[in-house]
Amino acid sequence: MNETLDEPTLNELMDRNPLDLTQDDLTRLVAHYRAQREAGPRPKKETGPTAKINLASLGLKAPEVPAGSIIKRRV
Repeated sequence: MNETLDEPTLNELMDRNPLDLTQDDLTRLVAHYRAQREAGPRPKKETGPTAKINLASLGLKAPEVPAGSIIKRRV
């Protein structure tokens, strides 16, 4: 967009109180963000290595439940 000397830059518009923006200011901001969105597809995020938690290596282990024990629950 070509700006004249009296038109504020996008940074100046973003620094203003949103309630003080005029309809023309809002139109400029919306046009800027629409142009950014249409610039092209976003690159996909790279996934890094996933952490595997091993409880045994932390010195923790799950409680052992005897094979014959039954948990009685009310219905």
